[in-house]
Amino acid sequence: MALLTQAADGDAALLYACAQAAGGTAVLCDAAETLRMQPGRVEKAANLLVLYGLACDAALPPPAEQREAAPEDMLATQRTDAAFRGLVKHTECMLGRVLRRRELEALHGVYTELNLPADVLMLLVNYCSMRENLSAREIERQAYRWADAGLTTYEQAERYMRRQQHLRAEGTRVLRMLGVYDRRPSETEAKYIARWSDWETPDELLRLAYDRTVVRCGKLEWRYMDKILESWHKQGFETARQVEQGDRKAPPVRRSAAESVTQTVARAFEARRKAREKQLKERLEQLMQSDERFAENERQLRLCASRAARAAMGGAGTQAGLDEKRAQLLKVRQEILQSRGLPPDWLDDKPDCPKCGDRGYIGSVMCECFERACREESERREKAGIPE
Repeated sequence: MALLTQAADGDAALLYACAQAAGGTAVLCDAAETLRMQPGRVEKAANLLVLYGLACDAALPPPAEQREAAPEDMLATQRTDAAFRGLVKHTECMLGRVLRRRELEALHGVYTELNLPADVLMLLVNYCSMRENLSAREIERQAYRWADAGLTTYEQAERYMRRQQHLRAEGTRVLRMLGVYDRRPSETEAKYIARWSDWETPDELLRLAYDRTVVRCGKLEWRYMDKILESWHKQGFETARQVEQGDRKAPPVRRSAAESVTQTVARAFEARRKAREKQLKERLEQLMQSDERFAENERQLRLCASRAARAAMGGAGTQAGLDEKRAQLLKVRQEILQSRGLPPDWLDDKPDCPKCGDRGYIGSVMCECFERACREESERREKAGIPE
């Protein structure tokens, strides 16, 4: 446990506990579902556990120290085997330098132990470079994967690389469609996207499934979205209209049987937010229609906000002037509210939970209010005899 403490990472500690509870192993997509974490967070935690020696990746080859090659053996292979000599030169060209001993050991190990042809290993080196991770450990890791997948000929490896290049571009494109711009897909996310690509899922169905997932779960849940798309794929749906027609034909189901506890609570939270937004919008519109001074002040506030957004990259003096103008307009707003006998916070959004704003999640972490609501809903179902 001392190493776990040194890691000083809550996600890693949770993943470690999850793996121990499951008997010492954990599938990352299942752990993400259990811990209610985004796949990227779980994958990062897993990498940290591997780094500290608290876990190992089942896809990795045996540790290098268990199969070190003697320097004279590697040199002998280079002298007598033209194919291996060409592989070494190709790798050095890709790196732009002479191979270090650890890198040469990795190449020698996969070449002699896995019996992968040199031309296949050259493609593998290109693949690692494409992934921006041309390291000894990555070469070993991918070589074991290629060997397990039966990629033993140049043609097979080339087809695999073309597919991976396509999926890499597709993964970035799909993430951007889902509103994620600052990273590439995690390994788990990439597997889901590859499935959808194999099904040739149209973009309009991806968007519709994403929308339904967020409405039901309160956030992007990859497994839930995948189940939606799998159902539509099995039914042969290719357009959003076909999905809507299929929904209308489906027999009605009881809400309690159709929704999980978290889905029911997420729907209630969303309804509460929308009701509050509607109330504030009606209050604002009523004041603007009944008080010309208030309406003009609100227009100036909106104009001030727009100018502030454009001046965000400008000089400090410009921003300071806008802040002063906004403060004056807010003061006028308070004076108008007071003159009409309304409280100062009449137009303020007041969620029940100020931590998450009644969204249920702070980032990707479930808020205490959402957890409490889930417990209460679960207790209600248990008392009513409703299966979860």
